[in-house]
Amino acid sequence: MKRSNLIVILLLIGVLPGLCTSEEASPTVTILNDPLAIPGQEYTVDVTISGAYIENSVLEIDFETAPGWGYTEQGYFDFTVSRHEIDVLQADETLTLTFVMTISGEAAEKSYTIPIIFYGKSGECESGCVPFRSEHSFSLSILYPERADEREVMADSAFDEENYSLAKMYYEQAKTLYEALENSAKASEMAAAIEDSQTGILASQLYGTGLSKYNAGNKEGALTDFLASKEKYEEIGNSDKVLELEDLIESCQANGNGEPPIDEGDGGLGNSLLILVGVGLVIGIAVVGILIKYK
Repeated sequence: MKRSNLIVILLLIGVLPGLCTSEEASPTVTILNDPLAIPGQEYTVDVTISGAYIENSVLEIDFETAPGWGYTEQGYFDFTVSRHEIDVLQADETLTLTFVMTISGEAAEKSYTIPIIFYGKSGECESGCVPFRSEHSFSLSILYPERADEREVMADSAFDEENYSLAKMYYEQAKTLYEALENSAKASEMAAAIEDSQTGILASQLYGTGLSKYNAGNKEGALTDFLASKEKYEEIGNSDKVLELEDLIESCQANGNGEPPIDEGDGGLGNSLLILVGVGLVIGIAVVGILIKYK
C-alpha cells in the first residue's frame, strides 16, 4: 500500500469520530414540572434521561447570567439540589433526576425560564466515545396564595366565554393556591370546576368534529357527535349550546330535501288501505250511475 493512501486512511480513522455531532450523541431528555410555583414552598423538577449510553456526564442548572435570568432572578430560587453527576447510563436504561429548590418570599410574580445544561461523553470510552453538550430549560409562574380569588374569577370568566381550556388552567391554579391557604372547601370546589372544564373541552371537541362532518355531508356521523356533544353541554348547564345542537340534530334527522322525515309508523299500511277504499267508492258510484242511466 502506498504511504500516501495509508496516511489518508489514518486521517479518516481519526476524523470520523469527530464528525458525529453532539445531537447524534446526546440522549433524550424529558422535563416534567408544575407550571405554578408558590413562594415559601419546596418546588421540584424531574428530568428523565434515556436513549444513549453515556459516561462521566453532568446535568445541572445553568447559573450563567442571561436576560431574564440575572443575579436578581437567581436570588429568588434557593436550590438544595442543582447538579447531578452520572458515571454510567446504559443505552437501554432510563434515569430520572430531580432538582429541588425553595421559592423566596420576595420573588416577583411573573413567569421565569430556568436553563439546564447537560454534557458528558456518549459511547464507551474504552472503544471510543464522543463528547456531547445540550441545553434545555423549564418554565414556571410564581403566584402568591392571596391571588386565589382573582384566579377563580378569571376562570369563571373564561368558562362563561366557553374557553374551557383556559378556564381549566385558571381553576387548577386557583385550586393550588386555595390548598396553600388550607381552604379545603374552596379547593374541592375548584376540583369540581376542573372536571366541568374538562367536560366542556370534550363537548367543544365533539361539536367541532360534528360540524366538520355536517358540512361535508356526513349527517349520520355528525348526528352521533352532536348527540354526544349535547349530552356534555347539558352536564355543565350550557343551555344556549344545547338549543343550538337541538336544531343541528333535527337537521341531521331530516330527509334529503331538508324537510322532517315522514314517520308513518304502523299507520303507513292504513293510509294505503284508505286510498284504495276511496278509489273503490268512486268507481262504484260511477258504475251505479251508468246502470241507472241505461236502465
